[in-house]
Amino acid sequence: MAKIDKLDRIIRDYVNGFIDKKIQARINQLTYKSKVDNLGIRTAYHGGSEQESYILNKERIDEDEIISQLKYEKSQIEVWYFSYPEAKTICELRWKKGMQQWEIKDEVKMSESTIKRRYNELKEKIKIWGGFEC
Repeated sequence: MAKIDKLDRIIRDYVNGFIDKKIQARINQLTYKSKVDNLGIRTAYHGGSEQESYILNKERIDEDEIISQLKYEKSQIEVWYFSYPEAKTICELRWKKGMQQWEIKDEVKMSESTIKRRYNELKEKIKIWGGFEC
């Protein structure tokens, strides 16, 4: 488990909750408004109603490519992640606790080759069915 590819990073981000944080950060980026009036003071009024702003922001969020991609990645990981309990445990030990393969071996009582095989099985399913290129 030495080389980290794109799919490893996506799995790591999912396990650590970073995909949700990225989605929320993007939503905050899209919806943040700060108007400065002539005196250099920030004002809350932006010329539209609250309902109109809400609808426009919701549409902007729903149509955003980055958010759509992050949600797709998350859904594809979730589909397979819970179907492979051994690989799930390996992912959590590797990415949440930062354990090395030999430490994981001692924790889960498997050989290093079995650990690698279980993790690669999960990655292959995600890659095939999720359409990820690595």
